[in-house]
Amino acid sequence: TGENDGPCPMKKPSRTRIVVPSLALLALSLAPPCPADELPMVAPTRLATTPTIDGKLDDAVWRDVPEVGPLFDIRDATRILTQRTTFKVGYSKEALCLGIACYGDDPKALVTGSTVHDDDGVFNDNSVEIFVDPGRCEKEYFQFVCNAFGGMWEAKNIHQPDRNPVIGRKWDGRWRAVVCRRENQWTVEMAIPFETLGRVPQPGEKWGLGIDRNIKAREKDIYGNLIEIYTMWSPSAVGYQDVKKFGNLWFGGEKEILGNIKKQCGHLKAEANLIHEKFHEILKNNVSRRQEFEGRVVALFGPPLKADPHVSPYRERGHARIA
Repeated sequence: TGENDGPCPMKKPSRTRIVVPSLALLALSLAPPCPADELPMVAPTRLATTPTIDGKLDDAVWRDVPEVGPLFDIRDATRILTQRTTFKVGYSKEALCLGIACYGDDPKALVTGSTVHDDDGVFNDNSVEIFVDPGRCEKEYFQFVCNAFGGMWEAKNIHQPDRNPVIGRKWDGRWRAVVCRRENQWTVEMAIPFETLGRVPQPGEKWGLGIDRNIKAREKDIYGNLIEIYTMWSPSAVGYQDVKKFGNLWFGGEKEILGNIKKQCGHLKAEANLIHEKFHEILKNNVSRRQEFEGRVVALFGPPLKADPHVSPYRERGHARIA
């Protein structure tokens, strides 16, 4: 396992899409949508214990962990996939835990896959690939692959700017993954010890996270090749190994996320009040425009509630300064 060389400088994106437990969903729903090219973010749920790794995702510790998704077609992010993919992320004292549900695959129609550990043939199968960049250093990151038959493959990779990454095929890390196949879906449950990742997350720390799924089929295209679909949680035109496009895994928790939202809302309120004051100043210095504006407000909302010539109708109708 790698050694923890100390905290890496953390890069903080200006805005991100956030996925958090249910108590924060109402607050998040009030936030404006983010552009599609920004990095997604998920806050992993703190688990009391590491779940039983059996592939079923029915352990009690998963019950309150929110489901995250979707994954996007790497060739066309606007395409609606029938093979839907969702995942859950949590962490215990010992390990990062993931539960991934791959829908739309008939277990009987799955391409026969390798079950030999570290066999490169795993990439020819229906599989999921997990990328983890502890501390989001964008230098060294881990890759974990599991196919629909339980075959496992792992690597410790080195990012090289403007060059292909160095794939650490000879690295063997300790982790667990178990698959459960059922009607129209297969699920995989993973536990990756922090000892294997060489780092224990600290409160407020962000890690890089890639969640990808390779979808194969028995049908062939006109050239005789198996039909393949490659999907990503955080899309990148470069591909799965684009470390700068990994999504954000934020070990901040719900309290910190809500605090950040409140802080951002405070900035928005301050800006809105400033605009409001400037607007009043304009109306104050232009009586005719003020009278015209107030006339339109009266036409829309009716006369003021109080017959006070010093009180504007729109202030009485709830258009006053934002509290």
